[in-house]
Amino acid sequence: MSISALLLIAFGVAPALGDPSASGLSNLLTYALGADLLPVPSSALPNVTIVSEAGTQFVAIEYRRRSEATDIEYSVEMSSDLVLWDGMTIPVTIVDNGDGTETVTTRAFEPTDSSNRQFLRLGVSVR
Repeated sequence: MSISALLLIAFGVAPALGDPSASGLSNLLTYALGADLLPVPSSALPNVTIVSEAGTQFVAIEYRRRSEATDIEYSVEMSSDLVLWDGMTIPVTIVDNGDGTETVTTRAFEPTDSSNRQFLRLGVSVR
């Protein structure tokens, strides 16, 4: 089933980039992040955090993804200047939320310190 068909069934609307609820989330993001399953849809927005592995700190991003969505692609990219982006990130954890979604934590490839800037972003696209 196409994403347009899924959006039409789930929300009664087909435009993936539309935001009829004025929540600030497009229909595609609402579906992909499982925001429609939450009482407060904005709580599905990704969070940036710091994770520690063997005493080394890494910038990380936590995001919800719909477990059964096979036609949605999620990608996390890193940048030091907000201009050039690459996919050099490492998945850390995947936790089943018990509601048809998972919380994924993905960290930057390089450790963070006070001398370098790191930005992470989540991309969601239709396969």
